[in-house]
Amino acid sequence: MKVAFVISECENYAVQLFSAMLKERGHQPYLIFDPRLFANDEVSNNRLANFFDIRKQNINKLKNIKPDLIGFSVYTQDYQWALGMARMIKKEMSTPIIFGGIHCILCPEQVIKEDCVDMVCAGEGEKFIENIGSLPSKYVYPPQPLVEDLDILPFIDRDIFYEQKPLFKQGYTISTGRGCPHQCTFCASDALGRFYRENKLGKYVRQRSVENVIKELDIAQHKYNPKTVYFTDDVFTLSVNWLREFTKQYQHIGIPFYCTANPGTIKDEELHLLKQSGCQMIGFGMQSCNEQTRKTLLKRTGSNARIKQVAKLCHELGIHFSFDHIYNLPTEPLEHQEEAKQFYKETRPDYVNTFTMTYLPKIELNKYLDDTTRKEVDEGKIRTTMLPKSNMFKFIWQLIKKDIRRLIIGRYSDVFFPIQLLFVNMRDNLWIKYGQ
Repeated sequence: MKVAFVISECENYAVQLFSAMLKERGHQPYLIFDPRLFANDEVSNNRLANFFDIRKQNINKLKNIKPDLIGFSVYTQDYQWALGMARMIKKEMSTPIIFGGIHCILCPEQVIKEDCVDMVCAGEGEKFIENIGSLPSKYVYPPQPLVEDLDILPFIDRDIFYEQKPLFKQGYTISTGRGCPHQCTFCASDALGRFYRENKLGKYVRQRSVENVIKELDIAQHKYNPKTVYFTDDVFTLSVNWLREFTKQYQHIGIPFYCTANPGTIKDEELHLLKQSGCQMIGFGMQSCNEQTRKTLLKRTGSNARIKQVAKLCHELGIHFSFDHIYNLPTEPLEHQEEAKQFYKETRPDYVNTFTMTYLPKIELNKYLDDTTRKEVDEGKIRTTMLPKSNMFKFIWQLIKKDIRRLIIGRYSDVFFPIQLLFVNMRDNLWIKYGQ
């Protein structure tokens, strides 16, 4: 059976896992990739987007492949792009199309209404892959019990993506588990956790064994020779016992890595272990510097006093760190931003990543939305962009200052990789669209 996956912008772990599983079962997976140049959440410009648009060329690729099934794995942020692509495909082909991913798990009833969608996977997709080819059209594949032992799954198929975008080999991204133990009201992970708990589908927070993670990294080191490793887990420090064993076994890997953690719950021992392991930088989710807002509105634990201690220890250990900060939180007064400025001056993070509040399906903060806006969120019609229409020069200057700071602390890939990727994608799209 031929299965073609259509993805955008970057690696997609779900698609790469399914590709590995399909190959194990004798099927033929294919990947269609669209970088969505100048038409994504970071940069949006209609004229440039149209010039670099390769959707028609990608549909021609699909027609040449003649797949038996076409799959999309989508987040809320790229859901409308996926629908647009699926509609274009349906005009040219009769191949059944399945949608899966976080947005489809939380809003399956909305997705299946679309004429361009034949099937929806409303849960984690491993069981669907095992039963592929035996499902009817206009079908919502119900959520299945969660895979609790992640070690039984194959390593994801990196090559299906790297063959098209080898540049991504430079920085190896890896997830050591699934789920998040926290219940932050602004986050899709909490919405997913509630969904799985309410449907009694098994343990939501799961972590691979250290041995399994190290084995994958060992293969990656010899096969791809990455310069950095990025652990993409919502919280890398889930278990101090796991981290102790990881510290022992990661020594022979020896690649500097980046991870994320909760500044209000991370332990001193965990920071020392991260230092011993070779952690170059930690991304901390602060979101608001007002304790009451964090506790009551965002359901994030940890006092400012404790977070200041964490920041102080990071400085003493020589671990670089950043804070994430969300603007426009509902009910948060403007004076809290002044608190934040003072807090960041005291704690001296290497830089602060700022975001505007983005509402996602089924998150708790949606209670502050009216019914019309909540419906638009479920339909994936709410989007943000990094580039504001006002204060453009000020925004660009802030980015430049942040990049200078990244260079100073040695995070070269954070500065040069996005620039290099942009030019590589522009070159590739021009060749696909005009050079062939």
